[in-house]
Amino acid sequence: MITQSGLDTMIFDLFERGNDDWCSDTEVFSVVIEYFGQGEYHDQVQIVMRILEIVLSNSWMVAGYYDNAVGFVPWKEDSAAILQKIEKGLSARNSIPVFGEVFWLAITPNGEEKYKADVLSKSKPE
Repeated sequence: MITQSGLDTMIFDLFERGNDDWCSDTEVFSVVIEYFGQGEYHDQVQIVMRILEIVLSNSWMVAGYYDNAVGFVPWKEDSAAILQKIEKGLSARNSIPVFGEVFWLAITPNGEEKYKADVLSKSKPE
């Protein structure tokens, strides 16, 4: 079962990975596996989609694709359409995508602020 704390931890890990660069679909699955361990691909997809729903709807990250000529290119559709596109791409597979085959993520200024606030709150003594 996914708890809010677990989702928060996985999102924080994504922020750490995406703070200086982009995150591939493979990295998102890696975060899920680190937290939950190996499991069924279908179950991993459900968790990945929940994470994506949170980071996209809060404008903490944007999804897109990688172009060798220009780098990361965000998709222009709204979050709902992007989530459908990603879910369709992941559902068409039976295994974890290989390094950006389905999507890439980039942290936004809102995501950077959230990440910095999370870092500060984790470093405060209890």
